[in-house]
Amino acid sequence: MAADYVDDEELLYRRVFPEHILLSDGTHQIHSQAFTDRYRQPSVDRARLCGNDPTHTQQQPGFGVISVRAFQVRQIVLIQRDPAGQEVVVRPFDVKPDPLPDNPAHAVIYTIPEFDSQRTFRKLLDRLKHLGEIVLLPREGA
Repeated sequence: MAADYVDDEELLYRRVFPEHILLSDGTHQIHSQAFTDRYRQPSVDRARLCGNDPTHTQQQPGFGVISVRAFQVRQIVLIQRDPAGQEVVVRPFDVKPDPLPDNPAHAVIYTIPEFDSQRTFRKLLDRLKHLGEIVLLPREGA
């Protein structure tokens, strides 16, 4: 598979702060802020390009790692209303490679057109939190 395309089945890792993995009734859950990004393009690592090793993404034991598959991101749709009040499906989400000099596995989740509001971006974050799976828990005291 070409390095310039993220295949549907590719596993994507996301490093998260410890406060973004919550313990509720004995179960760990992902907080929607786990995918937040100031540029509204959440960063992820392509698992296969980092040896399927989530510690590559974790970097430090104090962080957690969650995962999602590329096809799950691409299947997200949001329903909005047009000026006439009709519901329309909008926001095709995708994942694109965005290699960095020190991290060739880096990619971003994005949308075309770009988000028009923080509210729309929060809807994406909420969908991602439900799709994500915890791969590595943060180590306490690390």
